[in-house]
Amino acid sequence: MQSQLVIGALSLSGPHILISFLEKITYFSRSFNNHNKEFYFPNFVFLTLSNNIIYNKKTNESETKNSIKLLLENYNHANFDYFLIIGSNTCFYIDYISNLIKAPILNMATEVAKLISNDYKKPALLINDGTMYHSFYQNELNSIGTSYFYDETLQNLVNELVISTKQTGLSNHSKKIWKNIYTHCEENNCDSIVTDFSDLSLLLDNKIGKNIIPIFDANDILAFSCIKSCLNLDLNYYKKAL
Repeated sequence: MQSQLVIGALSLSGPHILISFLEKITYFSRSFNNHNKEFYFPNFVFLTLSNNIIYNKKTNESETKNSIKLLLENYNHANFDYFLIIGSNTCFYIDYISNLIKAPILNMATEVAKLISNDYKKPALLINDGTMYHSFYQNELNSIGTSYFYDETLQNLVNELVISTKQTGLSNHSKKIWKNIYTHCEENNCDSIVTDFSDLSLLLDNKIGKNIIPIFDANDILAFSCIKSCLNLDLNYYKKAL
């Protein structure tokens, strides 16, 4: 019989991302139960510092690190079995966090690279400028010899889509932008699409049309990897769980 694990999770993107992530965790755990997998839902400790963060501003980095340290020190007694880094904002501090946490750390970029390494050779990266600048995904993909696609046109389209969905939701205008993104990826011979935009990830929960190119939500993959780690499942099970 499996014991109940304790999972820590830190997001610097606000509590709504943690709520969305918990929904994904719940979805995958139910899927495993439906496949006769014995599973005890972990105890989660969700942490956020959204009010203290000004992403990518060096003048605030020291203050942010100190806030992270104080927060994690308050939960030293939790004895985490795993610790999750949720959101690209949080990945900016992953090296610092890894020095404060003894438990194995899971982050989106590493888990995405693990999942697509065998089957996909040219994913399109739908990520923000800051994430691109710090090379979280590029470094992971380069380490496994996988190329990727990202250009200014793609970034502008993604930014336009995020703004459109915030203003009008799944409107015809948003659908048109998404179609342009898909077409641009197809024209550049992409065999998959990866996004970790929090707003775009929420949009992808309501898929627009039929997409031939597989779309991977990094938040989904991290949620799956969390449950996979608890159950010692193979990553290929992710495809069966969707």
